[in-house]
Amino acid sequence: MGHLVQDTKFGGPLLKDQLQTLSNNLNSAVQSNRRVTNSLKFWDAQLHEERQVLETAVSSLEHKQVVQLAHLMRDAKVVAPPGDCLSPVGEYNLRLGIADIRAGRSRIAFVGAAEAPVNVEVMDGYVAMGALATDKGLRQLDGLAGSEPVDNRRACRPFGENCGFTMAESAQVVILMDDALALELGAPILAGAPFVSVRADGAKKSISGPGAGNYLTVAEAMATLRNILGDERLKHRGMVQAHGTGTPQNRVTESTLLNKVA
Repeated sequence: MGHLVQDTKFGGPLLKDQLQTLSNNLNSAVQSNRRVTNSLKFWDAQLHEERQVLETAVSSLEHKQVVQLAHLMRDAKVVAPPGDCLSPVGEYNLRLGIADIRAGRSRIAFVGAAEAPVNVEVMDGYVAMGALATDKGLRQLDGLAGSEPVDNRRACRPFGENCGFTMAESAQVVILMDDALALELGAPILAGAPFVSVRADGAKKSISGPGAGNYLTVAEAMATLRNILGDERLKHRGMVQAHGTGTPQNRVTESTLLNKVA
């Protein structure tokens, strides 16, 4: 093959360039395959852990309860809409689960979401947006010289002097039951999920600032909680989990939104 590449009778330099291009493409494909393989290994480990948790939970149930759960899940349906933090798939799934239980179509629902954004393509997109914290940005914030190490444990600083957020991969699953079933099975009740207010607010000039849908969503959530819990509980004994406030722009826009709704 080496002799063929150098032989001008067979196209010489042109053929060599084509083979080099092919070699580069193969190397890229190998690297991409390695990333996919590593990702699959990661999620396989996650599924193994989830399976162990589920097996532990099932083993603690009495036989009668297991039979009852199996009967309830015999006609289970699976819904898997795609999404990300701008169109939150977890919230949509949660709303579907609540709606099914309220309508009497289901008595139990497994609701979950997963996101795996740590790959070259997604990271490049966040870098282009200027949304990720960098060593350079952290050094500027902390007044460090170029050779001094940064504290990566404090890279993301919500509502503070910050330069961007950090990325992670995760999956969450919750089990919804109607009140009677949860009490009947003796299930540990960790929280109530009476409603979901969510809007994919993409029809605006910039995705980094709240639009009308964001204000409607938060205002609707606050009004509903006030009707359920009362004014005093909402104002003094509640918690709001903000999102995206590790960036200089979102820390301002989300603070403004919450302040106006409050």
